[in-house]
Amino acid sequence: MDVTTHPRGTPAVVPTDPSAQDSSTENPSAENPSAPKSLSGRTVLLPDSALTTNGALAALLEVGARPLVVPLAEARPVGSTTQLDQALTALTEGRYGWLALTSAASVRMLDARARALFAGDRQLSGLRSLTKAGRLRVASVGQATGAALTALGVSPLVPERGSGPAALIGPLLRAVTDDTPVLFARGNLVGPALAGALRGGGITVDEVVTHITVREEDPPATATAAWACGLVDAVLLTSPKAVRGMIDRLGPPRAGTVVGCVDGVTVEVARASGVPVDVVGTSPTVTSLVDALENRFST
Repeated sequence: MDVTTHPRGTPAVVPTDPSAQDSSTENPSAENPSAPKSLSGRTVLLPDSALTTNGALAALLEVGARPLVVPLAEARPVGSTTQLDQALTALTEGRYGWLALTSAASVRMLDARARALFAGDRQLSGLRSLTKAGRLRVASVGQATGAALTALGVSPLVPERGSGPAALIGPLLRAVTDDTPVLFARGNLVGPALAGALRGGGITVDEVVTHITVREEDPPATATAAWACGLVDAVLLTSPKAVRGMIDRLGPPRAGTVVGCVDGVTVEVARASGVPVDVVGTSPTVTSLVDALENRFST
């Protein structure tokens, strides 16, 4: 990626891949390059990992914004895969009736480890094959996790409202109708709400950590200065982790910075942290969030 300079002095991160910059074959507005786009000239901060913000980055570029991507935390594989391998083997043996996943990172890590562990067995390679072999039902904590599963060919149970582990409590309590245990695959920072509630409902739950969340290096000085000086027009918070990372690494937004949250759980964390929320998408997706941001700046 290259760092370009906003006319107001704000650095913005844009892809160097020519195919990402030249959207003439994908973007109808490219037929008229002089036509103004809805977020032209707006600098939008994305304080999350690159994997989490890829969808938001593309959506913002599509409408002419200048995304400022500042990864504050990253999901990394666990140091020892012993427990993860044991859990994956148990899934193939049919010991669990349900697999609950807490994030898109958990989906990626579990799928990658399954491919490595069962590389010699085509019937078990990858999360999709593994769920079929174990006749496993899968649940996700929200739309983003569900989309990651769907991309692998897995059809998950997704909460109709909200996102995050707590949103999955009710749906799973209703869905688990037999005595087969649930495997709860999560990151190392996920709290006990879901597992504890399921156990309280009489369901046997085993937990396995799929990845660890680590703090990134300090944000670039240019990004820190732009944030502190109020040169960022908006910030899009794509997860509770992004809220905490923003406050911890950059500080709260300045007055006048529009704050957008991807879903209700992120809204709750932001407001509990003293961050006012200006826009929320009509659905818990980054595309919907960018649409809401467009509407905010067009009024």
